[in-house]
Amino acid sequence: METPRVSQPSSQTERQSHQSLPSATGSSTRREHDFVLNESQSAEKRRSEWTRAPLELVDRRRLASTVLLWIAVMLNLAVFYAVQSWLPKILSRFNHIPSTAVAATAATTLGGIAAAALIGTMMHKRSAFGMLGVVYLIGAVFIAGFAFALTHADDTLLVVAAFLTGTCVTGGQMSVIALTTQLYPLWIRPTGVGWALGVGRVGGILGPLLVGFALSDGVTAETVFLVMGCGLLLASAVVFGLSKASASIRLDVPAPQAGQLSSPTSGTVNG
Repeated sequence: METPRVSQPSSQTERQSHQSLPSATGSSTRREHDFVLNESQSAEKRRSEWTRAPLELVDRRRLASTVLLWIAVMLNLAVFYAVQSWLPKILSRFNHIPSTAVAATAATTLGGIAAAALIGTMMHKRSAFGMLGVVYLIGAVFIAGFAFALTHADDTLLVVAAFLTGTCVTGGQMSVIALTTQLYPLWIRPTGVGWALGVGRVGGILGPLLVGFALSDGVTAETVFLVMGCGLLLASAVVFGLSKASASIRLDVPAPQAGQLSSPTSGTVNG
């Protein structure tokens, strides 16, 4: 009985196989090196952009617009947090039952939620700056009406007045940050949003504090709300001023197209 033979590779085939191994290994190493190099360059580019972004917000062309945006956000948040923080206490001073205080405070939030969608749609279809300026203007009227309702309206009308106040105070607070889409190109927009909200928190802190000091010094609640209304009047003026101040830089912000994102280096990047 014969033992089956196992075919052996020729010496030429062995040499070709051994010669191809270093070539394949070298090609793989080069690809890995190129990948690491590209990742390193991308990370360095991102770090450079993150460093540049805050400076771009306050460069010579954008400084006025950025400062006006910060002021508008500060004023809106000052009124918003003052209303949210002190409304229950003020209503209790006027001998309103706790359920009315809770309902009125909740109504300011619900009014903002109900109005935000409408305000956003109108800002998209029309001038965003003009629409928000009108919202603040109407809000000042509603706050003045709420100051009157504190002493001249029953609980139901008071809650309605609080709801109307919320449509502009809370609704404006939800909408004002959308102005960054008109002011900043995409690559610095997150930084613009963060700084606007961060600086705006200063107003959110000062608003309730100033109301507390005023009430403790004997200033009437009606006067406090009228001053809040003046704050929204000022915010309206600031937004209209921002519209004019940002006219030149808004022309530089391209409208986003389907499948494209703006880039600081190449203008657009295909998605």
